[in-house]
Amino acid sequence: MKYDLFEERLLEAGLNKEKFLELTEIPKTTLYNWSKKSTYSTPKWVEAFLEIYIKNRNNEIYISKLKKEIHNYD
Repeated sequence: MKYDLFEERLLEAGLNKEKFLELTEIPKTTLYNWSKKSTYSTPKWVEAFLEIYIKNRNNEIYISKLKKEIHNYD
């Protein structure tokens, strides 16, 4: 994934770079290397990680809303 798309996906996931580094336990220099024009891309696992993270986040939001609706229904 190109680095600019990586940054967009981070926003979509509700993550900043520091939180991403914390979750993945990768060094800050690795993230910097991905952003360099010579590489300017991330490893394949990053895209899969963010897809799963975003899906789980969306599911958690949906479940939370559903619980509130059920609670209000009672």
